[in-house]
Amino acid sequence: VEEKSREETPDIILILNESFYDLRQITDIETNIPYMEHIDEMENTIRGYTVAPEVGGGTNSSEYELLTSNSLQMMQGITPFNVLKMKGANSIVFHLKQLGDTTAAAHSEKASNYSRVDAYPDMGFENTYFDTDFADKEYYATRGFATDESLYKNMISWYEDMEEDKPRFMYLLTIQNHGGWEQTKEDSYIVKAMNDYGDLQGQINEYLTGIYMTDNAFSELTEYFENVEREVVICMAGDHSPSFVWDIANGNYENGMLMRLRSTPFIIWANYDIEDENAGYIGMNYLIPLLLDKMNIEVSPYYQYMIDLHKKVPVLTDYNVYMDFVYNEHTYDEINEYTEMINNYFYLEYHNLQKEGNSLFVRLFCFLVSICSYSIAMSTCISTTMDMQA
Repeated sequence: VEEKSREETPDIILILNESFYDLRQITDIETNIPYMEHIDEMENTIRGYTVAPEVGGGTNSSEYELLTSNSLQMMQGITPFNVLKMKGANSIVFHLKQLGDTTAAAHSEKASNYSRVDAYPDMGFENTYFDTDFADKEYYATRGFATDESLYKNMISWYEDMEEDKPRFMYLLTIQNHGGWEQTKEDSYIVKAMNDYGDLQGQINEYLTGIYMTDNAFSELTEYFENVEREVVICMAGDHSPSFVWDIANGNYENGMLMRLRSTPFIIWANYDIEDENAGYIGMNYLIPLLLDKMNIEVSPYYQYMIDLHKKVPVLTDYNVYMDFVYNEHTYDEINEYTEMINNYFYLEYHNLQKEGNSLFVRLFCFLVSICSYSIAMSTCISTTMDMQA
């Protein structure tokens, strides 16, 4: 599909939702009422699961992979915003600003957490909103984390204040479903697990109630944007699973279980017609290239390389394995048909981290890779044709 100019493509709202996870991936859970009913039934969507860098925590790791499309396989164990300087770094913010977007980021906690006070502006966000910038925060029972619904109301007001004559990019990191759970009393649970999870029962019921609230809030958010005159696409993904998943997962950690423990739901919805699609499992670092590709928004050479790589290797993890297009698991030290493509990706990522002068290098490198790929394809085609003629 031909790329459109940024003026012809939609505004983007990107939501990284705290501990938004689907327990059905790892346990045969039954509940008194559905807890993801709206998201499960929502149409006009692209959906799947993003494989987060960590299990049960690591919000900043997921945030880094999401916004930069860099894999933490190269830098295992770091807290990115505390360690890496983000000024001039490759990011969706930098890319969209080059295309003319006005940009904003919001998180309802302290600006100092994970050095976001520096990282967000360094990536290029023109406006940033933190704890005291949010008005009328609401809470579920006695939990101390603001609800998705109240954060969305603030986000909508900031979205409406963004420049009228430019495409808009708004990023929100939520907090509602942050651990620990079991901060409320049993009579406040809306959703209850019918399975017996022993000592974890209260935590799971409180967590499921939070996911139920997330589901409702997202449904209300899309209802609002259905009536907005501008074209808008909303992409929401969970940052990681809740910490108790280790204790309730059915079966061993082979055959993809470890990947499912890290896999959070994502959903892309638009207020105009798009083609429904189940994108399966993808690495967190692939979500932005996928979004840009599906919305026909101009991509950088780095994003284009990732779009092409995704067709063969849809999951790159930071725990030393990756998945091919049929979800067979491989280790990075294997030598196989994917080795060169993956090594090229990490080579590009390394130069993204260098920042200075990386744009020209990445463009040249991707051009040379494309020429080589075309030459190999033509050689194969010619060879096959000659074999057929012989």
